[in-house]
Amino acid sequence: MAKFKVGDIVRLKSGGPHMTLESFGDFTPGPPNGVKCVWFDDKHNKMEDVFARKP
Repeated sequence: MAKFKVGDIVRLKSGGPHMTLESFGDFTPGPPNGVKCVWFDDKHNKMEDVFARKP
């Protein structure tokens, strides 16, 4: 599995926007051992979400 670090540009395998990896950790709400990513939508609004990491 690839080693990612904060600041890397990532994208879901299923597609979608390019996102900047912001942090790793346990987030509430969100999955334990998650990855927080940020990106901008088409209207330049900052978006963020937490994604589960594969074990």
